[in-house]
Amino acid sequence: GTRRIPRVDRIVGPGNAYVAAAKALVSRDCAIDFFAGPSEIAIVSSSGRAAWIAADLIAQAEHDPEARAILVTPSARLAAAVSREVTRRLPSEGPARQALASHGGIVVTRTLDEAIALVQRLAPEHAVCDSAAVARRLTRAGTVFVGPYSAQASGDYVTGSNHVLPTGGAAAARGGLSTAD
Repeated sequence: GTRRIPRVDRIVGPGNAYVAAAKALVSRDCAIDFFAGPSEIAIVSSSGRAAWIAADLIAQAEHDPEARAILVTPSARLAAAVSREVTRRLPSEGPARQALASHGGIVVTRTLDEAIALVQRLAPEHAVCDSAAVARRLTRAGTVFVGPYSAQASGDYVTGSNHVLPTGGAAAARGGLSTAD
């Protein structure tokens, strides 16, 4: 605390790099929820609509120049189509272009199992997949969106009152901010 602001037991909530730095500074004296880094999405798809996947990647990349947006697919055809759609739809200005250039990617795997395993290792903030069968195997993500109509950008608004999720692989060990925090 300060002279004007009383001490608290815990500091929680989202924020940018400055908020993360502030949490790091006070974490010795006050509990924090976790460090939430740049927003991220990992999409596992073998048959999704390229234009919709590209829209999800771009929407996530628009959060911040440090945002991460990755498609992992066993389909070289889908990878090429998504790449074309991203190029076609990418705004000429704003953070998405920089985010995708620095932290975006399309990874082509040999199999769907390999794609799922890779996303499990990433433990992303947001995971998007084609089917409930794949979703059941994505156990290390802040939130999982399933099917062609579960656009992550709009899904964030219906996942509940809270949308503070682990990033940077933290979903391997914890879920999002909750009332327990």
